[in-house]
Amino acid sequence: MKKSKLFAIGALLILALSSVPCWPQTAGTTAGIRGVVTQNQERIPNLAIIFTNPATGKRYKTKTDKKGEYVSMGMLPGAYRMEIIDAKGAILYSKSNQQINSTDPEPFPIDLSKPETSGGVEGPGIEEARLLKAQTERATAESTKIASLNALLIQAQSAIDAQKWQEAATALKQVIAAYPDTTRWELYKVLGDAEGHLQDYQNAVQTYDKGIQVARAVATGTAPDDPRNPNPDPARAAAGIGQMLTSQGNAYLKLSKVTEAVTCFKKYLELDPKGAHAEEIKSILQKLGHG
Repeated sequence: MKKSKLFAIGALLILALSSVPCWPQTAGTTAGIRGVVTQNQERIPNLAIIFTNPATGKRYKTKTDKKGEYVSMGMLPGAYRMEIIDAKGAILYSKSNQQINSTDPEPFPIDLSKPETSGGVEGPGIEEARLLKAQTERATAESTKIASLNALLIQAQSAIDAQKWQEAATALKQVIAAYPDTTRWELYKVLGDAEGHLQDYQNAVQTYDKGIQVARAVATGTAPDDPRNPNPDPARAAAGIGQMLTSQGNAYLKLSKVTEAVTCFKKYLELDPKGAHAEEIKSILQKLGHG
């Protein structure tokens, strides 16, 4: 009889225990969150994600994997401050009231390029990254452009050495078109010289005129900053003005525009009355009846 009673009591205990609902150990006490972090549809790996409980100050940390996915479980349910931080410690994204209540959370995607779609705001690190990217892109574009300009200049020099004036003029025009704000007056002088060799005197006088304007700005220190010509030489530019005035005067003579030619020659003498070509210019003016 004792054995039967013990068995019966044991059976009752089992029944009593089995009538208690079997909840998962974490249910009602912990929760979690999962999702993916992208930027312009590109998944971003190795980003730290920190959840801070404002009530307790407790922090939960996770990071995105190589697919840009993240997960954080075992958290107390509630509202958290959520931050996404890059490897340099810059905050890319923040959200002050991220609710975490589920043990089987729905995916919570975050697009750093559109933080408002996930209820967050752009962190200061995003602007820093954007500025850095813009600077890098500008530097890359500038390097590419400089390489292209240098290739054209080499092409122009080779053409000049071979006295292929049309090729030289074409290359120089391409350089100036790509670099319209240049302070390198030499480009205009060499182009004007090439146009003179081609007997294209009308364009030559216009090219020299532009070159004189640029050289004068360099000589007087009024030229704008030119990152591709950081240290222009004012003395050399002043000498270049005289050279271009002489060439421009000769081009005007070829066009039978004596008045304009005389003006150029007189400006040369005003600029450098004892220059290397002063006596030659005076002789030309005498022949033209303006001595």
